[in-house]
Amino acid sequence: MPRKLISYIMKQRTKILLVLVVLSGACLIGIRKQSQSPVSELALANMEALAGGEGGSWVYCFGSGIVDCYGDKVELKVTGLR
Repeated sequence: MPRKLISYIMKQRTKILLVLVVLSGACLIGIRKQSQSPVSELALANMEALAGGEGGSWVYCFGSGIVDCYGDKVELKVTGLR
């Protein structure tokens, strides 16, 4: 084979390899961004805590003491009853 042909083939292979490397990098970046949660773990915990009191479980607060029950200080707080 002539040298020019070999040089041309090598240049084409190099270009193809470069394109593949760039595309692979772009795919990896896209996958990482997709897998990242847009909401922090702390925010998710707060949402779950706030939603946990909605519908279903009843809370009863009894007496006067040091236990916090929705802003009031009570002696006994009973949860999970329906």
